[in-house]
Amino acid sequence: APEWRDAYIDYHGLKGMIAAICDVYKPVKLSSVGNVETAQQHRTNQIEHSDLEAKFATCLEDNFSKIEKFYREREAQARSRAETLIKKATALIHAIKSSDFAVIRSVGRQDNIFDRFWHAINVFETAEQSALRHLRDSFEECYRELDLLLSFRTLNQTGFRKITKKHDKT
Repeated sequence: APEWRDAYIDYHGLKGMIAAICDVYKPVKLSSVGNVETAQQHRTNQIEHSDLEAKFATCLEDNFSKIEKFYREREAQARSRAETLIKKATALIHAIKSSDFAVIRSVGRQDNIFDRFWHAINVFETAEQSALRHLRDSFEECYRELDLLLSFRTLNQTGFRKITKKHDKT
């Protein structure tokens, strides 16, 4: 989902850090003469390489924490919403089962019992259908949110797997 954009792994940023690590640490061959400048450059590269590695590790850990926090929050919201919908469905089922013909008595005055009966059934069916339709739509929306959350998790898992594999190759 577009509003979740900031919660995803910063794959391009991490990939850029890996490129910087590779650029800095190009092995310097020491000549048999023992060139002092080459040895100093080699030590400087090692220090810079270590700093970039530490920054990469911190950034990777920060990304993981950000994603985990977002996922846990969304998962809790989805769980709460699903539990609420299940309670509503249970209440609606109970209301439908227990209503029987009680609706007939609550309908306004009609000329005869048959008119009252058909009017009550139409009112009840319309209200019942509307409530069921609304509940079904709410469950479908909840399902779509869960599907998005699953895609979010899968995409980030793939991103972490790929970025760590790319890092291990350096």
